Amino acid sequence: MSTGIPRMSTRSDWFETGQPGPHWFFQSASDADRISLSENAGWLFMDATNGKTHILQRETETAYSVATLVSLQADAPGQRGGISLTNPDGSPAIELYSGFSDGRNIGVNLFGDRFEIDNPFGDSIWLKLERNGHLLNAYYSPNGVRWDLILRNIDLRTLDMGKTHQPQSAGNTIGLFSEGTRVGFFSFQHSTPGEEE
Repeated sequence: MSTGIPRMSTRSDWFETGQPGPHWFFQSASDADRISLSENAGWLFMDATNGKTHILQRETETAYSVATLVSLQADAPGQRGGISLTNPDGSPAIELYSGFSDGRNIGVNLFGDRFEIDNPFGDSIWLKLERNGHLLNAYYSPNGVRWDLILRNIDLRTLDMGKTHQPQSAGNTIGLFSEGTRVGFFSFQHSTPGEEE
């Protein structure tokens, strides 16, 4: 696996092997040292007790959804984990996460502005981003079946403007992140219209 950006489509991953697939990449070599796929079949664990860690794929469609089950024992401000959609320069543009501020919460970070609600479900919560063109919806679920909307019609035109002279969606990346704590992710489920997750 390379730390460079691979030229392939975004793919689901059920985390059933000991190594990330070739569709994943890291922003730094230190990120690669902070993940584990060998502790529990179906889970990727990411340790970012000091700082922040990402594992990413290139965003290759403008109509898709991605979902994951996030598990973390957040009990201090700044501890978070979830799905990240990043700019071509690698800075986070949108993050959907489970974490802790004044208590356990579910939140969306929009270009540095945060919107958070209480998390009554405990350590584990399903998160999903759903993109349709330049609009993005953010969801959460206690069971991965019934989804509740946290934010609707997030405008991605500012994010996408950086790709004007590139192939469609070539500049953005999507993936998983942890910050300030150890986070487990059960699967990375990617689907496009007409596919089942």
